[in-house]
Amino acid sequence: MRDHTMAQAAAAALADCFLPDLEATEDLDSFEASLAAGSRALAASALSACIERFDRSLRSQAPPGWRAHEVAPRTLVTLVGEVSYRRTVYLDEHGCRRAWADELLGVRPRARLSAGAFLWLARRSAEVSFRKAAADFEAMSGARVSHVTAMRCAREEGALLLAAAPEGPGLSCEGVRVEVDGLWVALQRAAHREEALPRFLYEQSRERSSMELKVASAYAAKLDAGRGRRRRAALAVVASAEPPEEFFERVRAQMAASFELDDVRRVHYGADGGAWCGPERLRGMLPAHVRVLFKLDPFHVMQAVCRAFPEGPTREWARHLALRGKGAALARMAERLAAKATGPRRERVRQLASYARRNAAAIGARAASMGTAESTNALIAARMKGRGMSWSREGAEAMCALRCAACTGRALVAPAKGAWLTEREKAARQPVGTSAAKAPWSSGSGWEVPHSSRRHAKQRSAEALSKVW
Repeated sequence: MRDHTMAQAAAAALADCFLPDLEATEDLDSFEASLAAGSRALAASALSACIERFDRSLRSQAPPGWRAHEVAPRTLVTLVGEVSYRRTVYLDEHGCRRAWADELLGVRPRARLSAGAFLWLARRSAEVSFRKAAADFEAMSGARVSHVTAMRCAREEGALLLAAAPEGPGLSCEGVRVEVDGLWVALQRAAHREEALPRFLYEQSRERSSMELKVASAYAAKLDAGRGRRRRAALAVVASAEPPEEFFERVRAQMAASFELDDVRRVHYGADGGAWCGPERLRGMLPAHVRVLFKLDPFHVMQAVCRAFPEGPTREWARHLALRGKGAALARMAERLAAKATGPRRERVRQLASYARRNAAAIGARAASMGTAESTNALIAARMKGRGMSWSREGAEAMCALRCAACTGRALVAPAKGAWLTEREKAARQPVGTSAAKAPWSSGSGWEVPHSSRRHAKQRSAEALSKVW
């Protein structure tokens, strides 16, 4: 409130209202619960009264050609609970219904949630399951929503984040570190719907499948955060399920927003050596003066070594070669041991030899300290790789965008106000063409020429035939 005296008077009135409850219960816990519920109800009533007063103040300021049609009720789920109010519905100059108060206040047409409730559910759904997000919203506001509503909010907000322009501080620095990796999540299948199987039978018989999400993090440097920890400065995280070309174009756009690419001289690039995330993809999108220094992520190198040599001095030997940056020597050592190995181990050692030879120059390369790809994946996997979780492609991509916004502290995008007119109402606003130069469109049998043009066409064809014969 702007007036301090008015705020004090309102607080005193609330105290007089709730004091009998405290005297009756003489227990702070029960009184606190009743006070919270009563405060939410009062806030919802105040919000409803404010909207109705605002609507009444607009009646004398209606645009020319508008006339009041009716006073219609509306119910909206907000952060203070379920709010019901009545507002004036007008008919504009075209005869379309317009709720002017809703338009000015930014209330989305045909929407059940306010913008604040929508963003709250989307933000909470990025941290906990959809059912828990719906339960937390009910505990906070007193309004009940379903887990499907929370899921739809998360999907819509994720789509808004993916469509929004990238944001960043635009720092000027010579070196930038970029790390790219893939994250596998369980993929849903709709076979149980096609076969009309019960859910429990579907869970027992469905085919296990997964999809790879592409995750990239770009930051300026690592800074000391105290207690032996380090944090990434100017961190930006990008994740999507798009093809590699579109994904790296998104990465380049985010880098352009976070850093001044004209000032960047070196990009320290870390990846796992996969075909889709090679350094040539990023090198071809950056300015010509930028030098890309490629280094294999140490986690994936050690993972390949431990898979080929689970234990013993051979593993320590291979680990020593990898840490010293001797990729070619590691490949030769693995090839010699693969010739002597038998069974499944031989194939694993061959895979290590091929991996080391293909990326010999990038193993242990002298580059900036990175190795944070797995920690970035863990921030996303904490929400998406729980026990029994599976995702659709659209839902997984939207949740990735939400988790990236949560990791970097980016503000969520509020939903657009939407179109107040339906397609039919928009068509009714278009003026009807009365010019003879324009051919009308029929609604039943497709496009037809005007009758006058058809008659003249018949006359011209008859004259042409008479000249021929």
